[in-house]
Amino acid sequence: MKFSLLLTLIVVTGCSQMRRHVTTGSKPEAKQVMDTAEVEWSALEKLDEKGDDTHILVDSKASDGEIAAAEGGNPDETEAVEESYTSRPFLKKVRTKRVKFWINYFTVKQRDRFQRFLNNGALYRPIIEKILDQEGVPRELFFVGLIESGYYLGAHSHASAVGPWQFIRGTGLRYGLAINKELDERRDIFKATQAAANYFKDLNNIFSSWELALAAYNSGEYGVIRRITKYKTRDYYQLSRNQQLPSETINYVPKVIAAMHVADNYEKYGFTIPTAAARFWQKTKTVSAPRNTSLKSLARQMGVSSTLLVKLNPELRRSKTPSYAPGGYQLRVPAGKHTEWMETLVAEAPQEKNRVKEIEALREKVLNPPAYVAPISKLASKSSTHKVRRGETLSSVARRHKMSLREIAVINKLTVKSKVRVGQVLKLERSNDVVAVRTSAQRRERKPAAAPIVYRLQNGETLTDVARWFGKSVNEIKSANSIKKGRSLQVGAKVKIPDTRKGTYTVRRGDYLIKVAQKFNLNQTALMKLNNLKRAHLVPGQRLVVNLE
Repeated sequence: MKFSLLLTLIVVTGCSQMRRHVTTGSKPEAKQVMDTAEVEWSALEKLDEKGDDTHILVDSKASDGEIAAAEGGNPDETEAVEESYTSRPFLKKVRTKRVKFWINYFTVKQRDRFQRFLNNGALYRPIIEKILDQEGVPRELFFVGLIESGYYLGAHSHASAVGPWQFIRGTGLRYGLAINKELDERRDIFKATQAAANYFKDLNNIFSSWELALAAYNSGEYGVIRRITKYKTRDYYQLSRNQQLPSETINYVPKVIAAMHVADNYEKYGFTIPTAAARFWQKTKTVSAPRNTSLKSLARQMGVSSTLLVKLNPELRRSKTPSYAPGGYQLRVPAGKHTEWMETLVAEAPQEKNRVKEIEALREKVLNPPAYVAPISKLASKSSTHKVRRGETLSSVARRHKMSLREIAVINKLTVKSKVRVGQVLKLERSNDVVAVRTSAQRRERKPAAAPIVYRLQNGETLTDVARWFGKSVNEIKSANSIKKGRSLQVGAKVKIPDTRKGTYTVRRGDYLIKVAQKFNLNQTALMKLNNLKRAHLVPGQRLVVNLE
């Protein structure tokens, strides 16, 4: 008995000493094995996903005068040296003073923040590069996300762009991401990166230039196409030199190139890049979880922290699985053993096969621009049918095609509460009977008025602000109000919004601001401004001014 007790004591003491020996780092290779074997999930739980000034890099501005003062000469002047900042074969070899300015900005002025962004990026880089490789686009596009959000998954911009790749709602939906009151897959690093890879691929197919593709990622493909058509050049650097792109876009591509250069030479600039950070995601897997179940309850059943489940599933907006999830919701959880996720990662192609013809049409405009091109309308299906994609509902399809929910339901012999499935084909043709039903429904819930919406300018607001809120161009508003060129408007001036019809709506139980705004084809900010709302809170019975068109 004594001998057994003594033997146990020796073994325990020996193990403790061995563990201390490994931890102190006398054998680095043993420490690395332990890092792989033991995931410190508590570190992930403490990770701040909202971040601190997550948009400081992409939003930072510098006039040509500032850059010239800092670097001397023309910002777009190519320096007389052989090596370039862009050693990537998919980019032109350049070494401009504009890029040099942003390298200095990242390594000096924003040094601490850039290091934090590198640390964040290290958490997701293996995942991102794997998906980019699978889609056949350069893995260096990883640095676009670094500039956009610093890889804070909860990043949210003033323009309502969300997630690591900063997708606005329309682009997210176009590339198959579910965005509703329960889910926002723009925050899901796997699904959002898949969408970003396909968006990059489409942009490069349109412009046949990665510099123009990056410019379009920042300012929109239509704006870049208009400038190509107007100035008769497809050279990004020529458009930049001649100030023919927005200032933010002129500096956007140099920022991405500067970030690549600094990361390539991180030791030279005194930065560090964590190598074991991605072990959190290497040690996860997805399991089918019951729908409409709180993460707290699931965490208790699994014996893990509920905070950890929240961190691993940032796309869940209410800390519970969605109410509608056929077959269960694919929840990401800590794996019991190392998962072969790199081999089994399936990059689902978004349900956007019908984009091909559209992309080809845009590409034709870039390669063979006409003498004059009118403003290009937003992407919209003109088909008489719609094939349901992942994350879409009957209501979202109706909004996409500017139809009422009741109208599209009647056409397809459904109810307004009917569920639609992925791949289901919905008819979009209107008939006289359907229009009659739609008019009847409008009478019950809206009070129509013939007059257009009139907005009164507040202190500090401009026509540009009003145009953005109501989805119009400044020229359209000027024309509708007979405002002559050069004339400025005073505070309190009334501005008629073209192609609108003023009406009122009574808030119902369950209504919230975004829901009502979308129902009446309004921007959330426009709805708040129209009704002098200081916060996004509605009360049943409250009457709102809305747009009936």
